[in-house]
Amino acid sequence: MVAAFVVGIVTAVTIGDVTPAAIADPSGASSTDLTDIGFVRAVGTWLPGMRITSLAVILLSVVLALVTIQHAIRFQGRRIEELAQPAPTV
Repeated sequence: MVAAFVVGIVTAVTIGDVTPAAIADPSGASSTDLTDIGFVRAVGTWLPGMRITSLAVILLSVVLALVTIQHAIRFQGRRIEELAQPAPTV
């Protein structure tokens, strides 16, 4: 998620360096502007997928944390039941 954020900032800064005339009419743009426009378009194609993957990793982390909590509570419940049983008489 942080990587997608950083890439988004880099992309915004990169496109900010391009002149508005180059964006409106790429035929009159310099090679640097064309390179920057190409970079932004390339990043724009895979950045949404990276964001979705980041979201999936976060949701998976939440699920794993909840499973861990569930196991701990079940263990504690079994232990309390074990302690609540009467002691065997000799």
